Amino acid sequence: MAEPVTARQNAIYDCTHIYLDAFDKKGPIGDLYSKAVAEYLERFTKTENCFMYTLIEKDVIVGFLTACEIPGILSRNIKIDTVAIAPEYQNKGYETVRMNEFFNLFENAVFSLETKRNSISYKLYSKVGFKEVNGCSSMCKYDSK
Repeated sequence: MAEPVTARQNAIYDCTHIYLDAFDKKGPIGDLYSKAVAEYLERFTKTENCFMYTLIEKDVIVGFLTACEIPGILSRNIKIDTVAIAPEYQNKGYETVRMNEFFNLFENAVFSLETKRNSISYKLYSKVGFKEVNGCSSMCKYDSK
């Protein structure tokens, strides 16, 4: 099974294309998104307290996750921003493994993200322990360590 790896600058190109494919940004819209996504991902590799992890299977990047740590008093607060996996690797358990591995990197952490209740990813996030907060589209996962 694939393993999560801290992303480096050289992963930006592959991750940009995974984003465009995973979120169906093709044609003229893809051209518009391509540069913006690359710049967005680059910030996660250069900004303190931000993370970008790639998921690698047999030396191929199959997905990535971006997140930032928000300072907290009693816990680490990790805001997950983007979770993307190449379409050919979707629905095969890679995302579940990657997210659980990501959670294991942080002790005493509260993880949060935003998603739409009717999105495909909502089921994944629920499966890995996220719960809705006050009926909003924000979801949180509390680390039990």
